[in-house]
Amino acid sequence: MALWMALPGSVNAAGRLAVLPVEDLSRGDNGMNPTITEHLRHALEQRGVRQVAAAEVRDFMVRHRIRQLGRIDSRQALALYRELGADYLLLGTVTQSRQQEPPGLGLTLQLIRSAEARLLWAGGAELSRADLRRLLTIAEPRELSKLEQQVVAAALADWPRDFTLLQPGKAPLPPAARVELTPDIARPGEQITCRIYPLDPVDQVDQVDPGIREAEQEVAVLIDNQQWRAVYQADSGYYEVSWPAPAADGHYSVRVRLGLATPAASAEHRLFRAGTLLVDGSGPRLHLTLRGQELNGSVVLRDRLRIVAAMEQPEPLSAWEIEVLDDQRRVMRAEDGRDNLPSGFRWQGRRQDGRPVPDGHYRVRLTVWDRAGNQGTAEAPFLVLRQPPPLQTSLVHRADGLRLHLAAGDAPPVTTWQLELRNEQQQIVFAADGDRLPVELALPAAVVAAEPVLLLVRGRDQVGNQIRLERRDLFRQENGEEESSDTDEADSDYWTVDF
Repeated sequence: MALWMALPGSVNAAGRLAVLPVEDLSRGDNGMNPTITEHLRHALEQRGVRQVAAAEVRDFMVRHRIRQLGRIDSRQALALYRELGADYLLLGTVTQSRQQEPPGLGLTLQLIRSAEARLLWAGGAELSRADLRRLLTIAEPRELSKLEQQVVAAALADWPRDFTLLQPGKAPLPPAARVELTPDIARPGEQITCRIYPLDPVDQVDQVDPGIREAEQEVAVLIDNQQWRAVYQADSGYYEVSWPAPAADGHYSVRVRLGLATPAASAEHRLFRAGTLLVDGSGPRLHLTLRGQELNGSVVLRDRLRIVAAMEQPEPLSAWEIEVLDDQRRVMRAEDGRDNLPSGFRWQGRRQDGRPVPDGHYRVRLTVWDRAGNQGTAEAPFLVLRQPPPLQTSLVHRADGLRLHLAAGDAPPVTTWQLELRNEQQQIVFAADGDRLPVELALPAAVVAAEPVLLLVRGRDQVGNQIRLERRDLFRQENGEEESSDTDEADSDYWTVDF
C-alpha cells in the first residue's frame, strides 16, 4: 500500500529527515518499538537519506512534552523544522501478533513535510512467518528481528525517489493557529464572521519571508462555491471576513485558503477545512401533552398538572419559557431556562405570588428558541376544578308524606354520596347512598317522629374532590337552606421542573 502526494521537483541534498520513535500498538498506550525504529533509521541511511540524530529527536520530544507516538500536530511539526532543521519527519506504527505460531507484523509509515505538516507519502506492509515459508525450510527467518527487517524493507519499497523540498530562501506559507467562525449556527441571510489567527508574532518572524508583508498574503474563505477574501487587521493580528449566510437550510463546509498574493510569489497555496456552518431558518415544532384527570374530554387540574413537551424533529435548544394563562390571556405563572427542555413540568395551581388560582379555563403556553434564534410555540387548554359542586337540601311535603330533596351543582358531577340523619343522642335514624344526584328520599313516619337534629352528607365528585355537608335543625326549616361544602387548600403547592 502506498500513497504518493508529492509535487514533481528535484531532490535537495540538504533536506534532512527526523525519524520519530515507532508506536507499538501491541504494547498498550504509547508503547514504543525501539528495534523497528533502529531498523528504519538503518534502512534509510543505506538509501542515502540524511537524518537528524536520534538523541536530538529524543531531546526535542522531551522539551515539547510529546507523549503520544504515531501522531504529531502542526505546531510541533513546525517547531521540529525550526529547531532541528528537519525538512521532513517520519511517523510509524507497528502491531505485532506473537500469541501463536507463526508470528506476524504490520507496519504503516507516514512521510510529512515539517514546515506545513503536509502528508507527502504513506506506505505499509504486513508479513508473517507463514508468508516466508520456503522449500525444505531453507533460509527461512527463525528470529523475530529478521522478520522485522523484512517488514521494514517491504514498507519502504515504494519510498519516493523525488519529492518537493523547500527551496533555499523560500519560507513556508504561514499556517493558521486558530480559526473562529461566529456564529456557526445561523438563520438565512444572517451575517457570518470568520477570523483566522496566524501563529503568534514571534513564530511568524521565522516563517514568513521578510520581503512579504501581511497585506501580500492571501487568505480567503470558501463556502457554497463562493470565495470571500479576508482582510488582515493589523491592530488585532488576525484576518477577518464577513458574508451573509446562504438562503437554503443545511450544513455547509467552510474552508480556508492560504496563499501568497504577490505576482512574484509562488502560486502554491494550502486549503484546509475550518469548520461547518449550519443554516437553519425554521422554528422548532412542538407538541404539548397534559396529564391529569379528565372531565368530558378536557384535562382537569385538581392537585397537580403534568406537562410533557416533544419536538417533531429533536434539536438542541438555546432557551425556553413556559407560561400558564387564564381565560383573559393574563400570565398566572411563568418559568424560563437555558439550553434544552427538562423531561417534564409540574404545576400545582399557584400564581407567581404563591396564591392559588380560582377555578376556570386556562392554557399552557410553551415557547422555545433553537441555537439559530428561531422560535417555536405550542399551547394546550385545561381546567382548574378544585371546588366541589355545592349541595342543596330541602324538605318537601308530598301527599304520601315528607320527602328529603338532595341536589348538587352542575360541574363536576357527583359520582358517590352517603347521607345520614342523627338524633340528639347521635344515633343514626336514617341512612341512604347513591351514585347520582338529584334525588328525593321518602322519610318514614318513624324517622320524623324521632326528631332528627343532624343531617350529614359525604361524597366525591368526578375529579376526586371530597364533599361534606352538615345541617342542624333541618326539620325546623322546612323551606330549606342552601349550603356549600368547603374544600381544603393544598399546603405545599409550587411550580416544579423535573430534569
